[in-house]
Amino acid sequence: MTKLDKVWCGDITFLKTEKGWFYLAVVLDLYARNVVGWAFSTIADSQLTQDVVIMGWKSRGRPSDILLHSDQGTQYSSYSYRATCSRYRMTASMSRKGNCWDNAVT
Repeated sequence: MTKLDKVWCGDITFLKTEKGWFYLAVVLDLYARNVVGWAFSTIADSQLTQDVVIMGWKSRGRPSDILLHSDQGTQYSSYSYRATCSRYRMTASMSRKGNCWDNAVT
């Protein structure tokens, strides 16, 4: 990666609290290693991943032609998530089954 806003990586982490489970989704710019978007929810669904993509897109000045890499979780493989990526001119990318380490940086 040689430029900002060319390759992003996303993931969700599960946080156990006294009030139950919360889910934090983040998107990192892999060149700068900065968080460009984040979102919390009590539900780990595709809306959570869509929210974080849109936040990142807005916070970075509406860039285009971004490769957005994630794991194969249902949140990232859903039609609505992939449609959101397309709408915001991003290419969704996933690793092969069993290769879960390539988005470990997130």
